Amino acid sequence: MRWLAATIGLLAASLALVAAIYLRDRDPHWLPPQRKMAAYDARTMLLQLHCGHVCSYSVLGNPHPDHWTVRVEDGIATECFDIDVVQFETTVSRGVSGVATVACD
Repeated sequence: MRWLAATIGLLAASLALVAAIYLRDRDPHWLPPQRKMAAYDARTMLLQLHCGHVCSYSVLGNPHPDHWTVRVEDGIATECFDIDVVQFETTVSRGVSGVATVACD
């Protein structure tokens, strides 16, 4: 019974060591490209707006780091939003955060 406990302990220690080395040495750029993050956030916004297939979006560019400008069209109106890809989140209580309305150029 002591050998089983010792074996399980050594396996757990080995796994912890491998996990620590992986976390230390992993690629610091493991996040997807920010343009893809902004497109995903825009799609999420459309779902929150209940636009369905009526609305469309296009990623225009990034005026400053971590911020992307997105144009949303619903067939009647066009609006542009500044999405902060780091602060963007959706919650039941607050809805969408990390998004600001900006002028379309």
